[in-house]
Amino acid sequence: MSGPGGSGGGSGQAISSGVIFEPWLTQAPVEANYFTMVSLGNRTFNPTIGINASLGFTSSQPGSWTTTVLNASETVLRTFSGTGATGVCSGMAGTRRHTAAKCDLHLPGRTRRGGPTPAAPARCRIVLDTTRAFTITGVAVNPQFFSPNGDGVQDTTTMTGTISFDGATWTVNVVNSVGDTVSSATGNGPAVNFLWAGRNVSGTLQPDGPYTLALSAIDGGASAMASAVVTLDVTPPAAAMTAPTPGQLLSNFYRTD
Repeated sequence: MSGPGGSGGGSGQAISSGVIFEPWLTQAPVEANYFTMVSLGNRTFNPTIGINASLGFTSSQPGSWTTTVLNASETVLRTFSGTGATGVCSGMAGTRRHTAAKCDLHLPGRTRRGGPTPAAPARCRIVLDTTRAFTITGVAVNPQFFSPNGDGVQDTTTMTGTISFDGATWTVNVVNSVGDTVSSATGNGPAVNFLWAGRNVSGTLQPDGPYTLALSAIDGGASAMASAVVTLDVTPPAAAMTAPTPGQLLSNFYRTD
């Protein structure tokens, strides 16, 4: 199989432009102990602003494990080790700009003649980039004016945005015109997506008026903020005739009786 966008055996959806495809490279389990889950936080990281890479995993059985961080030349930069069926390696930092590194994760297998046979390892790629800043971009609300009256038309509003590091934790606070927070939500990852239906934490519909969606994000020692304003309006429009006024004489209008 030549890759996600090429020909070969297997099935699946082709990867188009703009999609990051960095799978864990693993071998088929050949021992009783193997990795059941591996996750990576901050695939691209910047320790100069307090954002480091972190690795978490679980295995089918408890055992001793070792994580090795290597540079692009396969030189060992750092190792982590521990025991158990779960593990976390945090604080994987570095000093060189734009350094691509590999992260190997090993579990021991059954002991055979000549020593232990390692279980199938897992490998990922991490990138150290000391020029990347912690930012929130592309913040938008849609629609800006909404009417949560249950008619199925613009009953909610959604805030979206993008954070520059995938290990970020974000919070959105909905603040009314007098500065009170009426609702809030939290999430993780680089993609911000918050839907508000115009109600507070108790489910009470809020009064008409402007509301600020205040977004804050943190990752390690870095933080950023952004905001957008939406208008809640459930008051139906009232029709009123302002002209002609009662008793006003209109030009070219006369009675025939």
